Amino acid sequence: MHKFSVGNATVTQVTELDVWPIAPRLWYPAISDSQLDVAQQLFAPSAITDDADTMLFAIHNYVIEIDGFVIVIDTCSGNHKNRPYFADLHMLETDYPNRLSRAGFEPADVDIVINTHLHLDHCGWNTRLVDGVWAPTFPNATYLFDGAELEYLQAQWKSAPAGQWRNDAGWVYQDSVLPILQSGAHRGVSSGDVVHTSGGTQIRAIDAAGHTPGHLAIEISSPGGGLLIVGDALHHPVQALYPELVFFADHNPQQAIDTRRAILERSANEGLGLVTAHFPAHGPLYVRRDGGGFRWRNYSDALQLC
Repeated sequence: MHKFSVGNATVTQVTELDVWPIAPRLWYPAISDSQLDVAQQLFAPSAITDDADTMLFAIHNYVIEIDGFVIVIDTCSGNHKNRPYFADLHMLETDYPNRLSRAGFEPADVDIVINTHLHLDHCGWNTRLVDGVWAPTFPNATYLFDGAELEYLQAQWKSAPAGQWRNDAGWVYQDSVLPILQSGAHRGVSSGDVVHTSGGTQIRAIDAAGHTPGHLAIEISSPGGGLLIVGDALHHPVQALYPELVFFADHNPQQAIDTRRAILERSANEGLGLVTAHFPAHGPLYVRRDGGGFRWRNYSDALQLC
């Protein structure tokens, strides 16, 4: 786990999977040989293998602590989850609860859980098995769901035959979202909503739609600087160089591109740090302008932060 501060807030990155290998064109069908060459030159061996044959991802989430108030952003993939259409994450057995504990947090400490979106690798630890029943992992927390995101997942679940859910949406809804709705420990959240404020430090949800219809990012702002927890607005560091590079599962590819560019613009213009769910980096990343595009300012340094 890795900690850093933004104003009055302390942010802890907790990693569920340290290495998640993916064939480049499985996730980026349109990536060119030249783009892969650039990725290999800049990001091997941390985020792509030396032969550029495999992209390397991780699965992280983030815990924000501010004045004793604890907010979890995303909940990774979870254990014992039936994911028949996503073999890499099917029936996992990770030590994430122990990692969370070693970072200084127990599930009962958490006040708020926010899923940037409701894909299987972002909401799995919403629940855990207790005596064969899916129960909230964070028993004292209120879970915040974007309305458009929740409606989209529910529509996928309702419209597909049982056992035939695309991208595991039905399984995700049944084991990681429906139990939270049934528990009553949830409320809606929308872009612009302030989740918590302390002195000059504010935590709010902002629109980051495109990858999914209700995808949110979480902004921590303070007089001394700011941070965006961007979820899946960027999956791999090569997307800062090529924001037009479409991820295979983007719901609205053009909207996802526009969101990605807007986030990179804000980082370059305002000096905002960016943290993601799947980069191997362990600290906030910053971009600078490079002609009409962007480059990372501190990618190598962020790999070493601890």
